[in-house]
Amino acid sequence: FIYLITRTGVTGGGVLDTDAIAARAAALKSCTSLPVCLGFGISTPDDARRLAPLADGVVVGSAFVRRVADGAGPRDIARLTAEFRRALD
Repeated sequence: FIYLITRTGVTGGGVLDTDAIAARAAALKSCTSLPVCLGFGISTPDDARRLAPLADGVVVGSAFVRRVADGAGPRDIARLTAEFRRALD
C-alpha cells in the first residue's frame, strides 16, 4: 500500500484539510493500482469517519500513543479501538 500523509507538522495535532486530502488521494489513486491509506494527524473517530471514504484505509497511531502516555490501561485502549471501529462501520 501507499501511505499518504494527511498533514504536515507534528502527528496527532492540527487541522485536517479534507478537500486537499481528497484531491491528493484522488490524484494518487489515478496513478497506481496499489491501495492508498491515509495517516498522520488522524486523532479522533470523527477524523477517521470523514477520511475513510477518500482512500482504501486509515492509519491511526498517535491517538493511542497519547492515551497510553496519559495513563490509559488496556480497557481504555479497547474502548478507544471500539470508538474508531464504530466510526468506520
